[in-house]
Amino acid sequence: MEGSLRVRLDMSNQQVALTLQQWILQSVDNFTSSLLQSCGKPSAVATSPVIWDQPVYGEKDPSFTEFMAPGIIILIIYFLAVALTGEAFIIERSSGLLDRSWIAGVRPSEILASHILVQFCVMMVQTVVTLSTILLVFKIPCRGPLEWLAAITMLQGLAGMSFGFLISGLCDTQAVAMQLSIGSFYPNLLLSGILWPLEGMPTYLRMV
Repeated sequence: MEGSLRVRLDMSNQQVALTLQQWILQSVDNFTSSLLQSCGKPSAVATSPVIWDQPVYGEKDPSFTEFMAPGIIILIIYFLAVALTGEAFIIERSSGLLDRSWIAGVRPSEILASHILVQFCVMMVQTVVTLSTILLVFKIPCRGPLEWLAAITMLQGLAGMSFGFLISGLCDTQAVAMQLSIGSFYPNLLLSGILWPLEGMPTYLRMV
């Protein structure tokens, strides 16, 4: 048809293609409305009967960067904490420091508490640096209370720190601990809901 506009998109990146498709449709709609107005015709004739109101959650024109930012922050904090504590006991055990501490009368709970306290202080600095970079350097807006963002980020860091201590207690060498921590990255990435929503996963994977 002569009145048709044929468009061939590059669908290798679905997010970019859907955005371009939305812009093309909006541009055609705006052009048709302005053409009808210049001809003295009502522009409502060419507009779609579907009217998109403000969404319940989020924004009407969402940003892909803002959509990805929360998940990226969580992953960064989590794996920084894992890398920070993944070799804590391995180094002490290989150097004999852990055995000397037990001989000196230091209890296991005291050793664990000292590690948690030190690593938690380092994790707080990592959290401050990460959030400052995201909010101030990359200008990602924070739509909610900043205190809740910091609290959730710290809790995620504590989870990563606990997983790092688990790896450090199970593994005998630093190489095995590094491989285990790296190997756990991809399941966390795929199951975190960053790449696709949790509702799109199989039911048995949503509980993981």
